[in-house]
Amino acid sequence: MKVEKLKIDKRIAERELKKYKSVVESKLRKEHKIIMKIYRQILKGKAVISLKHAFETAGLNELKQPKLAIARADWQTLVCEKRWSGNIIDFKERMWSRKGTVSIETDVFRDAIMDRLETQIPMIPPWLSPSDLSQYYILWEVVEWRKVQPRDPILLRPLTKDLFVVVSYWNLTPVERLVLDSMKR
Repeated sequence: MKVEKLKIDKRIAERELKKYKSVVESKLRKEHKIIMKIYRQILKGKAVISLKHAFETAGLNELKQPKLAIARADWQTLVCEKRWSGNIIDFKERMWSRKGTVSIETDVFRDAIMDRLETQIPMIPPWLSPSDLSQYYILWEVVEWRKVQPRDPILLRPLTKDLFVVVSYWNLTPVERLVLDSMKR
């Protein structure tokens, strides 16, 4: 899966971060602190992505369903529903649940034709799995909106509702997909 990452040269990120650091803490607003976090991540070699941009770029499949899905890493299944407003899709763990719901708003979803879609959430290999999964999200390209394991998920940590740091990415092997499909987690 190709997701466009924020592109900033490390030298520029370092220069800009120094400017922010030179300001007295009490003068920094919330958005300044987020900008500093992003520069720090870039300096660590991490990629930062915008969920809205990722969903807009990926678009809809031939059935007019979202090509991407996002879920909290501690969920077992994913329910995807389009709101009546027309351009917002909610990704949540259960049909009637609002807890932890990730809502993506983009004009791309106006053309989506769907009621409720469900799929399994990709497994995170144990060597990549963080200790507290509830603080992380998984983004993946949906092969089919049913219980089929994807091939190339990305583990994300949120900075804001839209901006996420790419923690890691991996490809599920055919053996892993086969075992997970047979277990119907």
